[in-house]
Amino acid sequence: MPRYGVPAEVFMMILESLERKPLAKCLRVSRLWFEAGIPILWREPPFRALGYVKGAREEKYLSQIKSMDVHHVDDTLHRALNRSFTFPALRSVLDNTVTADQLRTFLPKLTFLQDFVYTSFNPPSDTRVLMEDDIMMEAIISSLPRRNLQSLTLERMIEKHHINGMLPFESLRDLDVLLTADAVEPLLKLITTPMLTKLCLRVDNEGADVLKLVSLFTELRSLEVAFGYKAKLSADQIMLLAKLVKLETLQIDARPITLASRAEDPEFPGFTHEQFDQLLSSLEHLRDLHLRFAWSCDMGAILESAARHNPPLEYLNLGDKLDIDMAWLKLQEQPLFPRLTGMFKLRRFVDRKANPEWGDDHPDIVKLGELLCKHFPEVVFLEPRAPDKFSAALKKAWQESQKKIEEEFSPPS
Repeated sequence: MPRYGVPAEVFMMILESLERKPLAKCLRVSRLWFEAGIPILWREPPFRALGYVKGAREEKYLSQIKSMDVHHVDDTLHRALNRSFTFPALRSVLDNTVTADQLRTFLPKLTFLQDFVYTSFNPPSDTRVLMEDDIMMEAIISSLPRRNLQSLTLERMIEKHHINGMLPFESLRDLDVLLTADAVEPLLKLITTPMLTKLCLRVDNEGADVLKLVSLFTELRSLEVAFGYKAKLSADQIMLLAKLVKLETLQIDARPITLASRAEDPEFPGFTHEQFDQLLSSLEHLRDLHLRFAWSCDMGAILESAARHNPPLEYLNLGDKLDIDMAWLKLQEQPLFPRLTGMFKLRRFVDRKANPEWGDDHPDIVKLGELLCKHFPEVVFLEPRAPDKFSAALKKAWQESQKKIEEEFSPPS
């Protein structure tokens, strides 16, 4: 905008930074501002705005829409679903008040769809709702355009019969779904692109071959798999993930709730330290590690392996407990995780039940704070577990050590 003394690119940055209401007011200043601001204003309009656009303006305005969140059904939505316009890219959050028939009419028109999210804010409470969800999922899966779809999130259960006759995904990079175990294989076989980089599977029950199927997607950067209460994972299945050498995020949740799935079960041996070490030696790009299943190894050895193979780790969650031997920790000369910012469910640093006379200012507790600061200097999120809560003294020791540790272990300038 030379006439105002502002370069055009700076002016556009100003417009893009404005909220919708002040931006709309700016468009009234001049026709020049109007022409510059309309594409920004209509990138992600509220759905009710569609009801205000008619006639010659409709095609121009609606062609600007790149993203839209749909939360409520009203007359405007019903009218819009029956119109013939398309969107260059649409992100939709649909609750279960949008009917399956409307989706069958609406979705096929979105030929340029890149990102689709279906979520319902009301969990199914009776058979009627479950049946409606079943019909809805069939409508979505059968009607969803696939040629340009890059990201798909479906937060209602996908069953095997939903996938029958489903066309392949040609461009998918990000998949986040809730599904039954027998639906995993037919769904993953529909992903024909080798470029899937993010995969999140929430499997409702035991699925013995899930990790085997997942290990075929070697371009994955992020993998999250959560199993239902009957899940049993063998160490061999977990070791298949060593093929995913580009992973930056790995989350496996197979909580041993039933007796049959605990580490003591001879048919379900726990994951050993040697196997863990071998797995991490292959996944050298990990930043986020979250593993919840049966362990049969010492936590000190686990931490040592993680520190040796994955020093860039930024978040660490190794299940419901993380018992660290203080004597072992004292022997470690260098910080274990210099970049770690989050640890989850730490416990048993100091057994306060065995040492009831120890107060918050006991030297061993203060020393504990100093040790933790040394090995985890960047941690900002730390959740301790009973019986050893972080006391005020421990927090103080942590805070006071931060500066010293930062100076001591920072590289020379």
